[in-house]
Amino acid sequence: MANQPNPADSTANTNVSRVAIKTPPFWKGDPNIWFAQIEAQFVLSGINNDTTKLYHVITAVDTEILTQVSDIIQTPPDNNKYDTLKTRKPSTLLNEMQRLGGVALSSELLKSLWLQHLPIVMQSCLAVTSGTVEELSKLADKIGEIGEPRVVAAVASDPTTELLKQLIKDVAELKLERKSRKDQDQ
Repeated sequence: MANQPNPADSTANTNVSRVAIKTPPFWKGDPNIWFAQIEAQFVLSGINNDTTKLYHVITAVDTEILTQVSDIIQTPPDNNKYDTLKTRKPSTLLNEMQRLGGVALSSELLKSLWLQHLPIVMQSCLAVTSGTVEELSKLADKIGEIGEPRVVAAVASDPTTELLKQLIKDVAELKLERKSRKDQDQ
C-alpha cells in the first residue's frame, strides 16, 4: 500500500498565520501595567514574533499616543522592534510637551510638568541637578539607559495635559491683555 497522507496528520503541520488577541484599552496613567496586560495576551496566544507584537501594539494604541513614537513606527529598528516601542526616552516626552506647549509655555513650567511625568527614581536624581530642561532631558535619558528600561507616562489626554492646555491658553490671554494695555498707554 502506498504511503498516503493521513488527513489527521495534516492539521498538526498547519501553521497559524494570524492570531487574534483582545487588547486592553491603553492606560495612559501607567503604561507599564498596560504593557504587562498585552504581554500576557501575547503569551496566552503564543505570539513571540517581534514584528507581530509591534503591529498588535500599533493597532491597539490611540493615534494621539502613537504620534509620540512615530519615528519608531515609520522606521522600526531591525531588531527589538517591540521593546524599542515599549521603552520611551524622557527626551521624547519633553519634545512632545514642547510641541504641545509651543512658545506660550515658559521653560520653568515645562520643566516642572515634565519632571512630574518621569519615574520617581529619575525625579529624585534630577531634583539635585541644575541645568536647562534640555540638559536635564539628556541626563534623564542616560539614567534610563543605566537602569532597567522604564516607560514614561504618556502626554495624551490625561488631567495634566488638560491642565497644560488650559495654562497655555491662560498665558496667551494674559499676553494679549498685557499687550493691549501697553498699546492703550502709548
